[in-house]
Amino acid sequence: MRRLGTKVQTRIQTTSASSLNTSSLALATDATVTSPSSGTTANPTESSGRRTEPFASLADLIEAVEPSVVRINIYAGQRVGGNGSGYIIDKEGTLVTNRHVIEGATKVTGLFQGDETEYAITGVYSINAPKDIAILKIDCPPEKLHPLVIFDGQPRKGTELVAFGAPLGLDFTASEGILSAIRKASDLTKMGMTGHEGLWFQHTVPISPGNSGGPLVNMKGELIGMNTMQFTIGQNLNFAISAADVTEELAKKSSVKPLQSDTVPVLARASGGQPSPDVEVEDIAGTDAANEYLAKLDKMTVYMLAARFDPTRRITSTVRSDVEDSVRKAKIRLSSNSEARMFVGMKLSSASGAVGTQAVTIVTLVHVLDLSGPSPVVYKIWDEEEKVGTVAGRAFLQGVVPDRLRDGIKKHFRKFSGAVNRNRLLLEREKKAKTATSR
Repeated sequence: MRRLGTKVQTRIQTTSASSLNTSSLALATDATVTSPSSGTTANPTESSGRRTEPFASLADLIEAVEPSVVRINIYAGQRVGGNGSGYIIDKEGTLVTNRHVIEGATKVTGLFQGDETEYAITGVYSINAPKDIAILKIDCPPEKLHPLVIFDGQPRKGTELVAFGAPLGLDFTASEGILSAIRKASDLTKMGMTGHEGLWFQHTVPISPGNSGGPLVNMKGELIGMNTMQFTIGQNLNFAISAADVTEELAKKSSVKPLQSDTVPVLARASGGQPSPDVEVEDIAGTDAANEYLAKLDKMTVYMLAARFDPTRRITSTVRSDVEDSVRKAKIRLSSNSEARMFVGMKLSSASGAVGTQAVTIVTLVHVLDLSGPSPVVYKIWDEEEKVGTVAGRAFLQGVVPDRLRDGIKKHFRKFSGAVNRNRLLLEREKKAKTATSR
């Protein structure tokens, strides 16, 4: 744990690979998803080119969408300084990616699947920093331009999704998952992901640095969103700016400006003005200031981070029950919308003793969004990581929590409720002392 008010990075990262040295609307609506081998529609479509049915298989979907995907190389001087992803949106060579992918770049090029030619990305139509959107111009032959269709509406939770991009520089990678939640920018701020606007889709599709700016599509191959960042303290907490926000930015498209080193300047950040993949949260856990925040907690939102070793979700449900019991004992109201957020994760590691025995570690963080100042600030006021017991691996996979382990879990969360109640008592005593002194 880190204490005493130092600033730490809270494992929220964008998905560009800028630090790795590895090698308009109407038009979009009328676009078609085509088969790269035949150049014709692979499944039934409306006259506008929009599909009426999902692709018959994931393989068909990938084959149809990949020609629209662009690997983006970012140059610093004459050397490749990193990579990201993007996608074609019309037959005029309009390319969409994340702003952070190209910020500070002296030169940007794009690569298409099966073609080693680096095509110059020469211009900028529009930039939106709070939504992390960049609308660019790529110079390439018309036959390279296979526009994606933009989904019209808001997808449902549980929608099957596929992401395309170049994670860790691995060109033209596809991965799948589902839409987990739809988040407003204010929800991200409360989680410590500050400075954002727009609508964000939380999803379980695996993404990594290099996926930034890549398309997130549904099973019809329609653009749902653009992959932008991850909350890496947990698992499968990935975020994409919505297609509706991309559409809104495309509507602003006007004359193109040359892409030069100062066209997309590096944003000033707490890290000293350099591009940083992390959002900073001020860590004050263990300080008097944190204790005061703990004493004043009246409501809280609890997030249980997914654990791969818990396929039945029984363990997660058991731990959540203990978390909520602890929060209630601290006289804190559970809420789905609060400035206070508790994040609870579980980890397994090998333990001494019988073969297959696993040590269980609980990680608990509490963030508070303070809106009292001139600008919002997120503070981390609680940070506990503790081994709470052991369990036989097979039992855990079956969702069985032994009594001794359950006791360890409860003890871990009693520390939190105890700290809240203790600090409330101290704060109340201080108030009484001040009242007595003023009389």
